[in-house]
Order: sequence, then C-alpha cells, then structure tokens
Amino acid sequence: MRIENLIELAKSSLKLGIYVCGAVVLLYIFGYLLLYRVYLLGKKKIPVIYVLWAMIMCWYVAVIVNVTLVGRNAIFVQKMRPLFSSYREAWYTASVTDWRNIILNYCLFIPLGVWLPIGIKFFRKMHWVGIAALVLSTIIEIIQVVRKTGVFEVDDILGNVIGSLIGFGFWGLAFYIIIRKKNPKEWKLSRVLALQIPLIALMLAYICLVIVYNAKELGNNSYSFYYGYDPEILNITSDIEFDNEKRTIPIYKAPILSLEGARKFADDVSGRFDVNGYSKKEDIFENKIIVRYPSVETGDIKMASGISSGQHISTCFVYYRGALYDFGVNRGRGKNLVVEHKNGIATTYEVIQENGEALSKEILLEYGEEVPDGYEYSIWKKTKYVYTYNFVPYEGKYLYGTLSYRPDIESIENHVMKCDYADEYEMISMAEAYRKITEGKFGRKHENIDRKEDRLDIRITGCELIYELDSKGYLQPDYEFSCMINGRENKIIIPALR
Repeated sequence: MRIENLIELAKSSLKLGIYVCGAVVLLYIFGYLLLYRVYLLGKKKIPVIYVLWAMIMCWYVAVIVNVTLVGRNAIFVQKMRPLFSSYREAWYTASVTDWRNIILNYCLFIPLGVWLPIGIKFFRKMHWVGIAALVLSTIIEIIQVVRKTGVFEVDDILGNVIGSLIGFGFWGLAFYIIIRKKNPKEWKLSRVLALQIPLIALMLAYICLVIVYNAKELGNNSYSFYYGYDPEILNITSDIEFDNEKRTIPIYKAPILSLEGARKFADDVSGRFDVNGYSKKEDIFENKIIVRYPSVETGDIKMASGISSGQHISTCFVYYRGALYDFGVNRGRGKNLVVEHKNGIATTYEVIQENGEALSKEILLEYGEEVPDGYEYSIWKKTKYVYTYNFVPYEGKYLYGTLSYRPDIESIENHVMKCDYADEYEMISMAEAYRKITEGKFGRKHENIDRKEDRLDIRITGCELIYELDSKGYLQPDYEFSCMINGRENKIIIPALR
C-alpha cells in the first residue's frame, strides 16, 4: 500500500467517522433522552463522556471494517498461509511494502488496546484485551475467506494481537501517571514496566533483524522464500541427469541508485527528447521511479539531437537496483508501425525485421544507446530485438543483462547492468538443487498460494544457471529448472549458493 493510498484511506475513514459519530449521537438523543428518559421515565444515567467513548469506539470499529473488508476484489482462497510466512517473505524479498504491511497490522489494533480499558473496567487486564483482539481479528479473517476477498493469514492475527497488547501497555503507562498521585499503592511501577514487554520484545526483535542483515556480506535472495509442498503430493520426473559437481562461482555487484540518482537518471533519459510543452508527472515506488509526459498538445516534437521525428517520450521507468530503465515513445494514432530514420527514410516494421541487428543498433544509437560488442543477438516473437550480455568485460566493468528494442511500439528496455567483480562463492551441485525439489523445498514462478492443488505432476525438462539481483544489489546465481507442472510450462528456481 503506497503513501497516497494511505492518505486516501485516512480521508475515507474521516468521512466514515463523521457518519458513525452522527449515528451514535442520534441514537443517544432519540433512544436514551427521548424514549428512555421522557416516555419510559427511566432514571439510570448515561453520562455524555460514555457517549463520547462509544462514538470513538464505533468509529474505530468502522475504520477496521473499512480497511480490512470494504473495497477488495474477489480472489480464489483455498489455502491458509502458514505461521510466520509473511515475515519470511518480507525478510527474503527485503520489500518495504511487505514490512510496512506487517507493521500496519500492529498499528491497526493499538487503539483497541488503549480504548477498551478506558471505557470498560473488565478490560483492564492484559489477557482480556489480547483475547478481544484475537476474537475480532479471527472474525475478520474468516469473513475475508467467506467473501473471497482475502487469505486467512495467521500472521495477521498474531500482528493484531501484538498491537493490542502494545496499546494496553500505552494505556497502563498513562493510567499509572494519572493515578499515582491519588493512590500510589494501587499500581506499582514494576507492573507498568511489565506491560511494556510486548513493545520492548518487538523492538529488540527488529533490532536483531537489522543487525543480522547488515552483518551479511550478500543480500537476501528472494527465491529463498517458499511456502513448501508436501512431498507426498509430488510426482517428479526428469528428462535429464544432474551432476554432483561442486564448484565456486563469481559474484558481481550491480549499482544501486538513490531516489535522487534515479530522478536524475530518468531526466537524462527523457532529455534525449525535446519534452517542452509536455507536463511531467512523477510516481515513486519502492523499487522504481516512473516519469510520464502525457500528451497535452500536438505538433512535431524533435529529439534533443535535433532529429525531427514527430514523436515524444511518453513514459520512463528507472529501477533503483541495477540502474536499469525502460522507456516508451508516443507517435500518435496510426503511426505505431513506422520509424523515421535519421536519413529521412520511413522504415516499416518489415524492413526493420529484415535488417534487424544492424538497423536496430543504428536506431538505438539515435536514442543515445550504444551497443557494445560481445553480445548475443536474438529476436523475440518477431517483435523484439534483443542484445544479451553475459558478464562481458567493458571499461573496467562487466556487462550483464539485456538491451532490447521494439519497433512495433517504439520502446527500449535497457536491462544491462554494469557490474563490479565481488568474490568467488561455493555453489551447491545441480543434483542437490534437484533434491530440494523432490523434498518440496521450492517455489515456482507466478505461484498462487491461494489455489489449492491436491497433486503436482512435475516433469523437469532442463536446467540452466541464471543470475538474479539480491536485496543488496549483488548478482547471485540460481538454478532455473524448466518444467511442466500439471501439463503447463513453468519455472522452478533454486538458489545456488550454499
């Protein structure tokens, strides 16, 4: 969930709170003051302070319902996610979004731990607050599953309960400060400190995670995370034999951009075109920055080099890890199969396909992209011309990745990283990686844990060594097994380092 989404959620919750508070006030006026006190002559008093407490409590419950149940799309939900799976996933992916969602689970129930004991004396014991949070959170998870708008996650319940206990600790501290002058013997300081144990334990746990992560030389490999499969449901066959050879392999370090560095990089790429007269829109994500130039006027737009092309850059993606980028060009309706060459020749898609390698290199150069030697050239589905580098030495660095050009939609994807050599590391053998698959210790690309499969027939058809960026920008090796899973093509990735 992005910051903009949180702001919108806060605005909608504010409106919802006004409606809920208004409903509670009307209920108090008509139900209690008129019906009960006037017509039924009731004498039991309900102080206004209790009404205020009820208003805020109802508002809070409405916000929880709004956040967890309202406005969610339907999904297939047939499997419960294991305990601590969200923590493991956030650890291996080092995703800011995943960690933020975990922390939001704590924060969502902190007000419950504060507000319940303020209004109801029964909840002035920590275990009852924890039970209330457990019941409420479980009900929410069950409703999400029944309505098919969420997955039953034990980690969500755990986070909600921890949040409520932290909130109760805040209440206990405030209560102690308020009453100690009036009745210092009722609460001891040691009891108040004991109530802070959930918060202290949680902070220490996260501090330990930070220390462990920073002490690691390499980053976390996202493919190390998997839900796992029961070996009993696996039927695995292979068309190839896997060797037990153990060897070392070089590791490389790719550049990582800061936010300001990514902004400058995006401006540099966009600066290859004349974007005057086009409004700039910027979106910031945890792994990339997107710069858009929506069309606001027509007319010939010239590239910064002075080449008249009748086109302008529409979108530029810059990825922090690896300093990679994509950009697309907008040429207007009806011109998407035409590229205007610097010699003034209108080159059709068919001509580019016929002279793909040389001509696309020439066009890439016009866009400011030099194609160094040492590449492997290929055509992807007759629409994309790809130059692949496999750690090719270049100006004291090593080139790894792909540079591709699509003439049909006029886009360039520069996914070539300029890496530094880091060190040699020992790998597991291909046979060891295969054994992990037979033991169910794997994940697969595009895996959907919500879809339950009673049996997996897996036929391994090939294996190759690939490199993927870890959370610290190191290129780590992985075994990529090509396979057929229940008759469909898929990939199984096993980290190759010990």
